[in-house]
This record gives sequence, C-alpha cells and structure tokens, in this order.
Amino acid sequence: MLTPSLRNKLDTLFTQIDAPAGHLKDDYDREISEEELEQHLYAHLITLLPEAVKIIQEFGEQMGQRRKAELAKSRPIPTKKIGRNEPCPCGSDKKHKKCCALTEQDNYLH
Repeated sequence: MLTPSLRNKLDTLFTQIDAPAGHLKDDYDREISEEELEQHLYAHLITLLPEAVKIIQEFGEQMGQRRKAELAKSRPIPTKKIGRNEPCPCGSDKKHKKCCALTEQDNYLH
C-alpha cells in the first residue's frame, strides 16, 4: 500500500502530465497542428521527468522496506550442522575436517 504522501505526489504528477493539452488549447486563439502540440507535450514531459524519477525511487524504497519486513517475519530455514568426521558435502570423499572445514577457519591461508 502506498503512503499518503507518495499517493499525493503521484496524483500531482498525473495532473501535471494531463495539464498541457488543455493549456495549449486555451493559450492559442488559433488552431495548432498536431506536430506543434506533440512538441509542446514532449517538452512538458521532459520538465516533469526529474520529479517522476524521484517518485519512482521513493516507491522502490518503500517496496524494498516492505519486502524486508516480510522477510523478517518469515522463519529462518534450519540448517544441518556438518560434523567434523562426516564426509565433506563438496563431494571430495574427504572428511569435512580435512577439506572444507580448513577453509572456514579464520587463519586459513591458501
């Protein structure tokens, strides 16, 4: 769900996007060509682009926060601890303590 401030920003942006066609018709006493109208609309949309990007970023941040909250609610997946004398899960046919357990140590040097 969108926050009220973000919803308000989106509504304002959509109003600004719809506004130029009406203003162009009101500003000119003469008929304007479709090409001229298209150029004015593109110019208007370009001026709105930075604000649209900010709104999209804010929306993305809100969705990211919502996703983090959902993940925090979910339970962690239990993992099975590998014993030192069990076969290594990498498939090397060595004991875990002689294979990957060495690389898990803090002081391990290659």
